[in-house]
Amino acid sequence: MVRRCSDKMAKLLLVVFNALFLVCGIALLTVGLVDLKDVRSVEAILDDLNSVNILVIAVGAVIVIISFLGCCGALKENSCMLNAFLGLLLLILIAEIAVGYLAFTNKGQVESTIEEAAMKSLNRTASGDSKMLKQYWDDLQLTGKCCGVHGPKDYEALKIPLPESCCKGSERGTPCDRRNPNLQNTGCLPRIRQIIERNSLAIGVTAIIIAFIEVAGIIFACCLRSAINERYQTV
Repeated sequence: MVRRCSDKMAKLLLVVFNALFLVCGIALLTVGLVDLKDVRSVEAILDDLNSVNILVIAVGAVIVIISFLGCCGALKENSCMLNAFLGLLLLILIAEIAVGYLAFTNKGQVESTIEEAAMKSLNRTASGDSKMLKQYWDDLQLTGKCCGVHGPKDYEALKIPLPESCCKGSERGTPCDRRNPNLQNTGCLPRIRQIIERNSLAIGVTAIIIAFIEVAGIIFACCLRSAINERYQTV
């Protein structure tokens, strides 16, 4: 009787865990799929780094699948499904720790990569081969009230006219140059970093919550699997 109650408790806890795990997976999918204008612009500008969102979406989708597998394994009391569930949980947990470690130790390198990617993107607008990229820069400069990567001097170095988005608030037809009082002299690099840090914080908090839930899930799954195996051995 005590063992049966323990079985039911472990099953209930594992189902609750998987419900929470499913919510976390959906949260990651939401963070990855969110289509905010400034975030979309930064992702397009930093072409070398936009794979991060794809990774977040992939992890969110995998978590949703794993949570479904764990829930089915708990309800059906299937040892094979529980073993697969445990193995996948351990792999995700190890991957999270590894990625977190690499992100922390290479923080300075990531920041320099952001600057290099932004300058490379601005250089591409000078060639005129990407009108869509120019539009993304205009969106970022208008919303962020900034100009270029480090300031208007970036455009001057490329020997192209300052875009109207660098002079937000100017009357139509007024040229955007050094004489324009509305010229934004601040570069967009701080704004780009702010957007990335904001998204990274959301992803980091979600990852920490998921890690704690994963540890609890591993414990509950092990308890339920042991109870199932013990029951079969007794029979």
